[in-house]
Amino acid sequence: MRNMINNIDACVHNIIDKYLFEIGVVILLAISFLIRWHLAPITMLSADYNDFLVPWTNVYVEEGLKGGLAQAFGSYYVPYNLFLGLISYLPLEPWVMIALFSCICDYVIGIFVYKISVCILKEKNCSDREIYRKSVIAGVVSVLLPATLMNGALWKQCDAVYTSFMIISLYYALKEKYNKSFLFLGISFAFKLQGIFILPFYVLLYIIRKKGLSFIHFVWIPGMYLIGGLPAIIAGRRVLDTYDCYLHQATYNGFDAMNILYPNIYTFGLTDYPALCLPAIMITLGIFILMALFVIQNKNNLTQQNLLLLATWCLWACVMFLPAIHERYNYPVLILLTVVYLLTDLKKIWTAIVLNLISCVQYGICLFHVRALEDSTMAIWHTIIFLYVTYDLINKLKIDDRGVQENEPKFF
Repeated sequence: MRNMINNIDACVHNIIDKYLFEIGVVILLAISFLIRWHLAPITMLSADYNDFLVPWTNVYVEEGLKGGLAQAFGSYYVPYNLFLGLISYLPLEPWVMIALFSCICDYVIGIFVYKISVCILKEKNCSDREIYRKSVIAGVVSVLLPATLMNGALWKQCDAVYTSFMIISLYYALKEKYNKSFLFLGISFAFKLQGIFILPFYVLLYIIRKKGLSFIHFVWIPGMYLIGGLPAIIAGRRVLDTYDCYLHQATYNGFDAMNILYPNIYTFGLTDYPALCLPAIMITLGIFILMALFVIQNKNNLTQQNLLLLATWCLWACVMFLPAIHERYNYPVLILLTVVYLLTDLKKIWTAIVLNLISCVQYGICLFHVRALEDSTMAIWHTIIFLYVTYDLINKLKIDDRGVQENEPKFF
């Protein structure tokens, strides 16, 4: 009997020694799934679910798919409305499929974060084992971030949906497969207006004359938007009522504020939307022009990791400087900033940690009505880390007269 126990112990220890990393990954993924499983049935904490998603879904219950699509209601464009219409036929509460859709997209993001990580680490000439392990860790971390755990499962939001297509698009951009990249970017934009926040990154790629990238690739974006509206037009909705959805969002009374619970620069008393909306857009454009001029001058140093950081910065600059930004619009920034420093510069991972902690406070305010920090405090920290990451990006791209990259800030 004693020998049998020893043999079993030896077998277990052998499995642990051989597959400890994989066992740990499976456990972490199981934890991420169980947390979502626990949060999904909780609906009373999400005002957006109860006040908007349920009534919108009920329209399809009462009017049918065709009748619902024929009406111009809600703040989502046709693809997500089509999803709400289809789930209205299922004998399930709306939260089941709404949460499931977003949670599936969380794991799609994790898969493509893994793929992006492989691209970056291969360029750094890491060993196969290191590439595999670091890439898997990056993918797992992306589905365990507080925002990704709560956004779809608890809040019943769809930020994971448009972000998943955006991350897929970014992966194919790094692989220089631009037809696929812009196809998925167009789908991202068709699901949510905020999918366009990464467009400046693609414009920069075009300006620096990235091989194989043509202006014609950008046609995919309006093309997918037009295709996305066809179900509503077929159902009988007027063309203008269909395609002015995002214009309607931009002028909607609920969005006429410089920021909506998002701690960016407009938290510092810059709240007059009629006066500051247009200047804010112009300032954002000016910031991107300045960055474009710098990137063009240093385009030979656009490695895969620098491209990923540049894409992250472009998304972040949009939510920092554009008006009418909501508390959830930095969802892809949280993921990408965490991944880029986790893979390439662990000393600076503190920036991603601070950003994720700020996001936790925002979710606490919106879901649990608990304010752990004042908006001004969050905005100060948010601005500091944005400026720090901006400096880090400039420093990584900068090349001195000898063509040598200056990796460290001289005044640090």
